[in-house]
Amino acid sequence: MIEGLPPGPIGNPGRAAIEAVLEPADAPYLFFVSKNDGTHFFSESLDEHNIAVGRYQKSGQDVSPESDCFSDCAGAEPITPQARK
Repeated sequence: MIEGLPPGPIGNPGRAAIEAVLEPADAPYLFFVSKNDGTHFFSESLDEHNIAVGRYQKSGQDVSPESDCFSDCAGAEPITPQARK
């Protein structure tokens, strides 16, 4: 055993993760970011993802679709919400 490490494997994928890789969902999304409310925002491009990261992780503001900040938070251009759990 090595001090500071758990006794078992780190990052060992479960059955559901392996099945998801073998049979991926038919969706155009390549990136996701946590919205810090238990949901995620999915993006199709790196540019869209970077805007979402700025919006949901770096702004420190309310960025829900109902907020005034949603369309221009942190100077980001508006993007279509694609939130999924």
